[in-house]
Amino acid sequence: MSDWFRKRSWTPEDQADFWRRHRRCRSVYNRAQFLRIQAFHLAETRQRELMEATMKLLNLMSAEFPEPSQLSCAHVERGDIFLQRGRVDEALAEYRKAAPAWETVLDLDALGKAEHENWVWEGAEADAGAVHAALNRAVDEVCETLARDVYSTDGRAMEEVVGALLAARGWRIAAAESCTGGLITSRLTDVP
Repeated sequence: MSDWFRKRSWTPEDQADFWRRHRRCRSVYNRAQFLRIQAFHLAETRQRELMEATMKLLNLMSAEFPEPSQLSCAHVERGDIFLQRGRVDEALAEYRKAAPAWETVLDLDALGKAEHENWVWEGAEADAGAVHAALNRAVDEVCETLARDVYSTDGRAMEEVVGALLAARGWRIAAAESCTGGLITSRLTDVP
């Protein structure tokens, strides 16, 4: 059986075949999963008309087959599409809806209790020195935990850090991009 739910075109014939097979799916989970996978493969083409089809499939999945295990991926995919279109606020809203199960790297409340600190949030009065010291300890612990995965603690974007390291060493970079569609070199050359 061919992968009828991984089409990279969306002709009327493709749609008819997809919907005919989709109707035969017995569970909400499978219907949601096949809609999401098909949407993902259409989005990979980055063709504007297929991006519209992608959004329709994801919206249909969310409305008619809201399988929790598939919703998070659908929100991320919608967020990616909004980001490609330069609609950052809508992208962030979709990413927030995805609500991934983040692993707790640092529990600030537990750290405060362990160090007998009373950290109060949201505009309460606090000793600025004590707050900065506590935050610096938290940053140090995160850096220690994540080790080489931390590229900046001063707010610089990854491309800025990479550019500075390349310049400091007198190195150059070359990239042959296919799957990223030029994103790597675009981000590097966007740094002033």
